[in-house]
Parts: sequence; structure tokens; C-alpha cells
Amino acid sequence: MKLNDRVYDFLKWFALIFLPALAILVSVVLPAWNLGVDYVKPIVITLNAIGVFIGTLIGISQASIAQDDAQEVFIEDKTDDELTVTEDDEKDEGI
Repeated sequence: MKLNDRVYDFLKWFALIFLPALAILVSVVLPAWNLGVDYVKPIVITLNAIGVFIGTLIGISQASIAQDDAQEVFIEDKTDDELTVTEDDEKDEGI
């Protein structure tokens, strides 16, 4: 799965900055205001789980792109090597 740059950048910011910051905010503010104290832990766990899920998707996308880039470099290098004529080749061919 490949993500375009714009989606990747947004998801990276959302998963690595926004969701953890929101989880901390919820875990501090709700108990301070005595609001939904019973729900703080499930909300924080859910926010962190969503962050990990999105981070996994980002990692899969990044690994897929890196693998494709590595294959392209290998193919380009292999093609360049096949087309290069060395002095030994010239002697063998009688050029």
C-alpha cells in the first residue's frame, strides 16, 4: 500500500503528534475537572491504539516505497553493468 506525500505527512503528524498530545490532554484535564473519570482510561487507551494503528499503516507504506526504490536501483545497476564494455570484453571480441 502506497500513500501519496500529502496523506503520508498528515497521517504522520496525526499519529505521532496530535493523538499522543490529545491522550495526555484527556488524561490530565478530565480528572482535574472531575469529568468522566470512569472513562478517562478507556479514552486514552483508544487514542493510543488509533495512533499505533495509523503508525503501522505509515510504516507499511514507507517500507513498500523503500522496497520499490531498492528494486529500481538494482534493476538500473544491473542494466548499466550489462551495457558497459570493458577492456577485457574488447580483447575477447577482437575489437
